Amino acid sequence: METKNPKRVHDGFVKVEKHADGIEVVRSSDSVVVLLHDVVNGVVLLVSQERRPMVSDRNPTGRITECVAGRFDKKLGIKALAIAEAKEEFGVDLHEGDIQILNGGEPLALSPGILTERSYLLYAEVRPEQIEDGEHVRGVGKHEAITRVRVPVHSLEHMTFDSMSCFAVVQWFLREIKH
Repeated sequence: METKNPKRVHDGFVKVEKHADGIEVVRSSDSVVVLLHDVVNGVVLLVSQERRPMVSDRNPTGRITECVAGRFDKKLGIKALAIAEAKEEFGVDLHEGDIQILNGGEPLALSPGILTERSYLLYAEVRPEQIEDGEHVRGVGKHEAITRVRVPVHSLEHMTFDSMSCFAVVQWFLREIKH
């Protein structure tokens, strides 16, 4: 189905190709999304940050609440990337044994009509001693101002989401973990 020699129309963090049939494809690295569950306190640990593509009349700052996530722009494996992102975005010290890879280890396409990015969904149970104290703003670079969000497990069923991948892993959690 892929046409030969598509024309590259953008070559930055993502690459955009225009195929002879007019279809545009955004080539992007894959990602991980991890739902952190503080089992002692009965909360899931999410993050809130401004996302420029989410700016709208309804959301002028683009701030959304989502799961800890990261892209494979670093040479790391699935669990290693989840460990790095949990530390960077929430201050959680994860270990490989804490992490469960969902969907049989297969990543899910985020928007298969245009985007090549696929996302691995993960779940990790954490304990309070694995979580850094303090509520300072997290992230790397001037464009990441990440804050922590603790959501009681009993509130998840009524929460609305902006992130499809976070919604998916929360739905898995509600079905499999929170009986």
